[in-house]
Amino acid sequence: MSKKLDRWIDQQNTMETITLQDVYPIGSIYMSMNSTNPSTALGFGTWSAVQGKFLVGVSSETEFNTAGKTGGAKTVTLSTANMPSHNHSISGISQGTVSVPNTGSEADVIVPSGSMSTGYSGSGTAHNNLPPYFAIYIWTRTA
Repeated sequence: MSKKLDRWIDQQNTMETITLQDVYPIGSIYMSMNSTNPSTALGFGTWSAVQGKFLVGVSSETEFNTAGKTGGAKTVTLSTANMPSHNHSISGISQGTVSVPNTGSEADVIVPSGSMSTGYSGSGTAHNNLPPYFAIYIWTRTA
């Protein structure tokens, strides 16, 4: 089945027929709310579904510099290096060391005054990295 579109060429005052294959050449993207493969809906071509991906325009940035390039992650686990510089402190106490008489050993003690830092906090679990989205069926024509 060949679907055709007609368009007028005003300069020559003639009509030229173009097909949907002209509109959707190999490498084209087809988007729809309908899950039907474009080869069935349009009647031509080989189409590959694009699933679970956001579309972004090609740019000079390394992540986006080639058509068809993929990347990104649904979730991200932050490392300590990704968090803002910070510490946790306890005011009014400080840590010190005392010598234990007649043993030659020392013991850590907490004494009132000053401040002291605590250890790390956080669980290290991944968090959602998805921007707001609107899901559609996306296909790219491969042949």
